[in-house]
Amino acid sequence: TASLAALAAGKQGKYREFHLALMAIKNNDDLTEAKLDEVARDVGMNVQKMRADMGSIDIQRKLSESKQLARAVGVEATPSFLIGNEFIEGANRERLNEAIKAEIKG
Repeated sequence: TASLAALAAGKQGKYREFHLALMAIKNNDDLTEAKLDEVARDVGMNVQKMRADMGSIDIQRKLSESKQLARAVGVEATPSFLIGNEFIEGANRERLNEAIKAEIKG
């Protein structure tokens, strides 16, 4: 549901703000329908439009395609990163920074 809401936020030009606000929530158990609506309002979204967009074929298709792509490349957890040819699961900032620096150096 949160993924659908984030994609719908993009239709209002608020994807980044909405995404960052969701990431600030410490416990995934707190991602209730009411909390999603609250976050949407807090970042300046039209909640009614967000809810309508979440049910749209376009948004549903985008989420489905993202899930299919994730399965195809072996993503099993979030966050996951592909840096160059290296696949990194988890939020290991040190490893991510090393991979990015190595990729930049070529």
